[in-house]
Amino acid sequence: TLPDVVVNVPIDALASVVVANYTNEWTGPSAIVATGPNGEETVNEIPRIAPLSVRKVPIQLIANAQKELGNLEFQISLIDSYKEHSIDERILTLKIVDPAATRRVTFRSGIDHSVQFYGLTPAKNISGSTSRPGIILSLHGAGVDAKRQAGCYEPKEFAHVVAPTNRRAYGFDWEDWGRLDALEALDHAQKTLATDPEKQWLTGHSMGGHGTWQLGVHHSDTFAAIAPSAGWESFSSYGGARIARDTPAGELLAATAAPSETLLFTDNLKDIGVYILHGDADDNVPVTEARTMRDALSKHSDLVYFEQKGAGHWWGNECVDWPPLIEFLKDHESIDSNSNFVTLTTANPSINGRKGWVELTNQITPLEVSNVTGLKNPESGRIDLSTENVSRIRLFLEDPSIPWSIYADGEFVSERPGRRIAIQRGAIVLERKGTRWRETNGFTPHHKQPNRGGRFKSAFNNDMVFVIGTSGNAEENKANLDIATFDAETFLYRGNGSPECIRDVDFDSEQYPLRNIILYGNADTNSAWNDLLKDSPVTVRRGKIALNDQEITGDDLAVLMIRPVTKNSTAAIGTVSGTGPAGMRLAAELPYFVSGVHYPDLIVIGSDTLIDGYPGIRRTGFFGNDWNLESGIFAGSE
Repeated sequence: TLPDVVVNVPIDALASVVVANYTNEWTGPSAIVATGPNGEETVNEIPRIAPLSVRKVPIQLIANAQKELGNLEFQISLIDSYKEHSIDERILTLKIVDPAATRRVTFRSGIDHSVQFYGLTPAKNISGSTSRPGIILSLHGAGVDAKRQAGCYEPKEFAHVVAPTNRRAYGFDWEDWGRLDALEALDHAQKTLATDPEKQWLTGHSMGGHGTWQLGVHHSDTFAAIAPSAGWESFSSYGGARIARDTPAGELLAATAAPSETLLFTDNLKDIGVYILHGDADDNVPVTEARTMRDALSKHSDLVYFEQKGAGHWWGNECVDWPPLIEFLKDHESIDSNSNFVTLTTANPSINGRKGWVELTNQITPLEVSNVTGLKNPESGRIDLSTENVSRIRLFLEDPSIPWSIYADGEFVSERPGRRIAIQRGAIVLERKGTRWRETNGFTPHHKQPNRGGRFKSAFNNDMVFVIGTSGNAEENKANLDIATFDAETFLYRGNGSPECIRDVDFDSEQYPLRNIILYGNADTNSAWNDLLKDSPVTVRRGKIALNDQEITGDDLAVLMIRPVTKNSTAAIGTVSGTGPAGMRLAAELPYFVSGVHYPDLIVIGSDTLIDGYPGIRRTGFFGNDWNLESGIFAGSE
């Protein structure tokens, strides 16, 4: 992953290269030395790499500004810190481009510390202009390079075009880590390009059209307008992927997939402009996908729908750089984040829980649709909230001159009967107990909250570290190592990722206090389990799983689970666990890095699941908002 560099600008950029360990042992301390054309040097330490495995390693590149267009070479040397000699050497060749040219921009991801890139077509430099440009965030289709996506656009006077990668050209269909990649690229571009935060627009083609719908409904307060081109609505409408609901376990798994169902959240688009573009002869994404979304938005007050007659799936750069579409985006140059009226629909507050001054932080029934509507009247000092499937709300009320009286679902909210709440500044939290609302304290590490609200796949966020159990017998240890390195290489392949892998005997939780940890193995085979999960209501051991005082037995059980790190309110622990080597090998069959596949907080399956399907699910569901079993919702055959 290489950046382009701009002529006459000093070079301080990130790249990454794949390092392979062809031995049967963990690598020792090592580093990559990167040397520029004039001897500029950086030393980049490499974490230990598992046996017979690979890792994509970040490298800092530093050099003086280059005076001419062309190529720039860096020599990189892999150094064994013990032997202090070069193991291998390579040449990295970067392109030197004009400031106005479409280029690749690299940045560090907070998901796994990897280096990612986005394509950038800079805004035209308008002499004498005093206004800051905005950003058109453009999402590519399946198999399309992000720089190529950005290059489809003629430079705009009013906006930079930023094209994130979705982590790879195929990536994650702009869901899961693809959605997060788009937001990370947007954030990096905002900071480095000094753009106007009220001038942000979202568009994309094909798979990127689906991504436009997904990011649009889940982050509607981020964009002034969205414009999907040849986009599909959801996995169920386009690919036919549906989860059987004929068992209680199936119901819970279907609920986990709710955020992928775009139609559930179209109300979130009511305050922004929507332009839908599609070719009526599209043989890849049927035009019925666009018509379904048009019909769902039939009452939308700011909707434009256009079908290009006779056009197929791709009909040139105009598929994305369509003049009426671009003009529509330009005409929407305001994001009203201070509106007194807010309405939000979500199925997962960890994905989209906040809009304006209202944040829906917890649900009564997890992963079912929740709604909150808030109206504040500064003149009367009254706030009215209406909720559905909501157990906690956070209000951001920063006007120190107004003492607010707050009503929720028609009830006057008070610490004690008859006492008004006067908020001077900051946020307050309201909690529903039964049918009544009350003001409560903020969150503790024992509460689910938006940045750590569950669903197993979310454990693979937040600069994750894979901790591999080596405390079992030889067969158990091999099973743990095999699936951990398989996962690390899968995330590299699918998501251009770089998860750090470490043995349990080398792991010190004090050195990773705010990072997500993925434990491979169980309480008998991974020595970090008892340190990190000693208070967990679910414990996996050889031959059995304890769920408080209940047990599920068998040596072929696989367990996926997410738990909080109770020492802080940020980090989470994921477990890829089994009751024996057969259980670990079964866990390797679960495709949790595939978009459109979803898992609750906990799932326990037996090997018979491969033959019998849902009856093989022993237990699955969601922990309660206090992360306990008793307050959660679970189903299964045991």
